[in-house]
Amino acid sequence: MKKRILKGITLMITLLLVLPMFSLGNSTTAEAKTNKKYNQRPTFSMTQKTISEDETFTISLENLGSQVKKVYWYSQNKKVATVKVKDKKSATITGKRQGTVFIKCKITYKNGAVVTPSCKVKVYTKAISIKIHNGKLNNQGFHILEEGDKFNFNAKITPGNSNYKTYWFIDNNYVARLYSDGTVKGLKEGVVRLTAVAARSSEEAKTSTVRDTITILVVNDDYDYDDDYEYGDDYDDDDVVKVNVTNITLKEATKIDVAFDRAIDKNTVIGANIALLNSVIITPRWDSQGNIANAPGVLTGTLSEDGKTLSIQSSYVLKGVYEIRLTSSIKSVDGKVLKEFVKEYSVYDTKKPKYEGVDLDNTGLIATFKFSEAMDFTNMIVADGKAATGGQTLEQTTLNIINTRSNYVTSSDRRSLSINLVGIPQSDRNKLLSVRLYNLKDLAGNIIEGDPVTVTFKTNTAYQSQAKIQRVERTDYYYLTVTFDKPIKTAGMLVINNLEGIKGVVDTGNNTKVNYKLSEAAAKLKGYQRVSVGYWDGYNVDPNDKYSDTLQGYNVNFDTNNLLPLPAPVSILQDKEDNSIINVQFNNMLDKASAEKINNYIIPGLIITAAELNNSTNSGVVKLKVQAGSIAVTQNYQISITGVKGYNNSFKEMNSFQTVITLKENRAPELVSYTYYYPISIMLVFNETITGTPSFKVMQNNADLVLSTSINDKTILINLKATPEMGKYMELLPTETNKIMDLAGNKTGSVLNRYIIPAN
Repeated sequence: MKKRILKGITLMITLLLVLPMFSLGNSTTAEAKTNKKYNQRPTFSMTQKTISEDETFTISLENLGSQVKKVYWYSQNKKVATVKVKDKKSATITGKRQGTVFIKCKITYKNGAVVTPSCKVKVYTKAISIKIHNGKLNNQGFHILEEGDKFNFNAKITPGNSNYKTYWFIDNNYVARLYSDGTVKGLKEGVVRLTAVAARSSEEAKTSTVRDTITILVVNDDYDYDDDYEYGDDYDDDDVVKVNVTNITLKEATKIDVAFDRAIDKNTVIGANIALLNSVIITPRWDSQGNIANAPGVLTGTLSEDGKTLSIQSSYVLKGVYEIRLTSSIKSVDGKVLKEFVKEYSVYDTKKPKYEGVDLDNTGLIATFKFSEAMDFTNMIVADGKAATGGQTLEQTTLNIINTRSNYVTSSDRRSLSINLVGIPQSDRNKLLSVRLYNLKDLAGNIIEGDPVTVTFKTNTAYQSQAKIQRVERTDYYYLTVTFDKPIKTAGMLVINNLEGIKGVVDTGNNTKVNYKLSEAAAKLKGYQRVSVGYWDGYNVDPNDKYSDTLQGYNVNFDTNNLLPLPAPVSILQDKEDNSIINVQFNNMLDKASAEKINNYIIPGLIITAAELNNSTNSGVVKLKVQAGSIAVTQNYQISITGVKGYNNSFKEMNSFQTVITLKENRAPELVSYTYYYPISIMLVFNETITGTPSFKVMQNNADLVLSTSINDKTILINLKATPEMGKYMELLPTETNKIMDLAGNKTGSVLNRYIIPAN
């Protein structure tokens, strides 16, 4: 019996010892299973994203933990979007083509647990361009629509697989009514601009740059379709517009010719320093591949002898699609007005340039090689210099001069090369020389015709007759100028009233003129004075020609009324409060008529809408106003000023003046959306980053609900004191102290009053 009891006790003890072991084993297994469930599962920093083709974004892993064994990133469809791993915690996603794909990351932990977070990525194809393709434009560029009639306009978005939609806008609801499908109904006589915009949403359409615009002329039943229209005139006035643009031709990479059917008044197209006036506007546009054309730079112009061809020269290479606009400000010499012309042109120069021969200057020692257009001489090689006449040889000094690339100087217009041959020994002067020019091309990259080009040239140091005086005149308060019929090498002497002798200086801009600076006493002389000039010398003059060895006498009028030009402005600065105003400061009072003439000021690429003079004691400031939004980016602009005179005939017209000024962009920030967020927030979103001091009232039931406002990037957040009454409108009102602007200082361009109906 005792043995049984002992065996039972032993068995019980054994079970007590063993069972905990089983229990411990079960506990360990449960713990392992529990470890596969994490309190904070690994997640992506975002779960969905919409991007365009070729757009990238970075996604990262969060709550990854420290027991990671392996991380594997992948795209479920690499044709839609690809993954480039930066490190195990982040990757860059790139959209490839339109579609939807899941980006995933398989995370394996050391204990065997596997977690696979995912992000849904939608890729869309951007619209590159949109074109209103069924408008029926007349020769003035108008689509004619009669009162009461409707026309359904259609627009084509490129590329065709883009999921962008077309949104329509008009700028004059009194003249025409617009329907959502692009149909326009004429309401009353007038002009309206119809714009088609490609965008993914109506909100995005407000700021999208993918747009096309046509002009609609709404007419009555009496309109003569053979007639031409000018803004502000009656339709039956058939004596208004008579000048036509007949052709536009690309002559070279930096030159466009515009042909007219009548001779054009130069003063309506060309201003100071041959700069184009704002009556001619060339604007870069986007091509079908989304590439914007090269900026044309500074535009200058010249008219043909018959006045029927305007040649436009750009400082930069023209390449791409451009809108060319010629306004009705252009007139013919007989006072007729141009039919406003607007058209897009694809400008690509494929024509080979040509060598056009050589000129010698009046010294006979500088040879200039001429080309048919502006050239790129960057990679030019000069070689094979020799005597062009058989049997002749050249000294080594001559060969070194004509074979050295750095001796060939490019002209400012890049249409010629010059070489100074003054160092050639006497034994080689007047011999015919030749060299070969390799790697010549125009600015568009077209290789010259006949590459390499062989050029022949020589000096001409044969004796010439002495230069003759053409006139002697007072040109400035302190200067007399003598003009000769040939270039002058040695200036010579000028004597006033047989008393004061003055040594001359050859004019650096025109070597047929010599300037003589007057003393203070001579500058005060009035009326006609006896002036004698002598002892000058031209180039290569025959030693036996003694014409200038004696003084030549002239009676010269010394009166200085209106003689001095108005001094140039001392400063040109953009206004601190308004980026659309440019202040031009003179240190003299100005003539009002000439100072406020818009065409006396030219800033290529910008439209000057007004010039306002403010005269004060001994100074004058002209406020130039440029068209709002026309300064697209902050950059340097060239400004030209001419024709401005002094107050009350104190100074004659100023000399042409040019300088470069830095202008900030003047496009005002626009409100693109305003949204109430339950329970106590309103968010205003603008089209660009803003700054300033926002101040608003939000009125409901005659009470102002605003608690605070703040700015962050493009948004203004308005916090309310309490939850507003749902379904009853609130009125958003900016206060007098509200000040919102972009980073360039442009104040908000839209009225910010809004009605908002709250809903939860």
